[in-house]
Amino acid sequence: MSGVTRGEKNILIVDDDELVAEFISALLMRAGYRSTIADSAENALIGFAETGYDLVLTNIFMDGMGGIEGVKKMRAQAPDIPIVAMSAGYKEMEPEKALKAAKKIGAVGALAKLIDPDNLVAVLEVLLSRT
Repeated sequence: MSGVTRGEKNILIVDDDELVAEFISALLMRAGYRSTIADSAENALIGFAETGYDLVLTNIFMDGMGGIEGVKKMRAQAPDIPIVAMSAGYKEMEPEKALKAAKKIGAVGALAKLIDPDNLVAVLEVLLSRT
């Protein structure tokens, strides 16, 4: 990771499910990363470009603007930050279709919920090693 320790990497978690966000944050902390939680895409975008996040993990289906629009706006503000989309699906849409749509609009990775802790950390390590 080009001389940067995990603890210097700040990951933004965007999820309206507080339990999921706290679970992911705890996983990241245990793996040695810092994290910030936003409960909506709207809140995630407040000061987004200036905050200097190293990576974003975002739910796709949330109230308000939602993750798809949020990814578009994050990508417009900070095109170099890796964004990983997460989804458990929504109503009739399968998680795989939602994640495929997120990749089309700028997410560089996609994870289906239920989150596999080892897979999550492995994906982050690969993406963060590129930054």
